[in-house]
Amino acid sequence: MKLIGTAIGVLTVIVLTACHRQAERTVYTVEGTVERTYPGEARIQIAHAEIPGYMEAMTMDFDARDTAAVLGLQPGDRIRFQLVITETNGWIENVRRIRAAERPLEPRLASTRTRPPTWMPPLKIGEVIPDSPFTNELGNAVKLSDYRGQALAITFIFTRCPFPDYCPRMSRQMAQVRDSLPSIPNAPTNWHLFSVSFDPAHDQPKVLLDYRRNLSIEEGRWDFLTGAPDDIKRFCERFGVYFMRDRGTIDHNLMTAVIDTQGRLQRLFPGNKWRPDELIDELASAAALPNTKTLAVR
Repeated sequence: MKLIGTAIGVLTVIVLTACHRQAERTVYTVEGTVERTYPGEARIQIAHAEIPGYMEAMTMDFDARDTAAVLGLQPGDRIRFQLVITETNGWIENVRRIRAAERPLEPRLASTRTRPPTWMPPLKIGEVIPDSPFTNELGNAVKLSDYRGQALAITFIFTRCPFPDYCPRMSRQMAQVRDSLPSIPNAPTNWHLFSVSFDPAHDQPKVLLDYRRNLSIEEGRWDFLTGAPDDIKRFCERFGVYFMRDRGTIDHNLMTAVIDTQGRLQRLFPGNKWRPDELIDELASAAALPNTKTLAVR
């Protein structure tokens, strides 16, 4: 899953102000422009403006409950839909076309964007990750090379991301890993988790500390990292992670990396579909302990 930035020339979209609560979910009525469809999937990419009180303007993929909800829509269509948000999930429903596209838009993928001159290709499996200076949520300097001998899991987030299936989901799943590993028999003990913010201008140590506390995560085993914007950008790009702002919109993808005890990239989990037990097994393997593949979240 990716959140894709609004392409130049796409019509500006608006958000209707209707928002109401139904039981334990919040429902926003939104208008937007279809950017991309996924034939046969209950998923669609929509450019939407700011949702007051909830989300900045973004272009992002949304799931529907079934394929019929988005059947027949084409890039460039203007649509009205309801965005349903719960504590752990978000989806769209009651999708209606309000104006057909005059000319279908060509889908724009992140891979077609012009890469900056300093862009570096993502690391390959087995390559040593670059050492980069970070600051954690306590204001302490951190280098990943200080953790040689430990298996590492690194995910990439920004604290202002509100949509429950994206950055919040990454953090919830990392929290499950952090809580589960110590209680699993024969689990490795040489591991550490990191969440790197790709919004360092906002996500300063105090903000990251509040974020960690809101997750009810105690100090130790999991650091939340920020740093100089150029350092963060270069580090993220080596893992195939991008984060861009353009006229108020946000464009980023999701990635989780596992690093072995020698500092080498062992595996990348793209998107948000990985499960905590999968990450636990990969960390155990990266820690080079026996019988690791029998581990699972209990």
